[in-house]
Amino acid sequence: MISGLLAAAPDLDLAGRRAFGIPATSLFAHRGFFHSPFFLILLAAALAGIIARGHSRKVFLWLWLIWAGCMVTHPLLDALTNAGIGVTLLLPFSRARLFFPWRPIYTPPAGVENLIGRAWFIRRSEIPFCLAAAAIGIGGLLVRTRRWRML
Repeated sequence: MISGLLAAAPDLDLAGRRAFGIPATSLFAHRGFFHSPFFLILLAAALAGIIARGHSRKVFLWLWLIWAGCMVTHPLLDALTNAGIGVTLLLPFSRARLFFPWRPIYTPPAGVENLIGRAWFIRRSEIPFCLAAAAIGIGGLLVRTRRWRML
């Protein structure tokens, strides 16, 4: 459950943008600084360090690896969408906002009335990625469970 919440955490920049009036072109706007894999890996390390305090280094490393993987998938999937101004995948080395050449995930158009009419079309483009994420998670759980039985 925590991994799923952390995977969605980069989108908290939307709330910050609305609350503080950050311009859409700012480094701190949506899909900016808080979508940078560099930042997300550091954040995952900090969170894992807090949670694993008093445990072995192995616990810290596993939490860091799992949580960083979950968080970094978010901007990578955002770079597969068909709208917006791009994602800062290379920050702090470059402020460029990028998309991948293949962009199969559809984003909702502006306005709720347009979203309702196209909801199934938009969600249908996300289903293969959701199924892949579920398969990876279930596979990881099965490997972990099998590994614990062997010990």
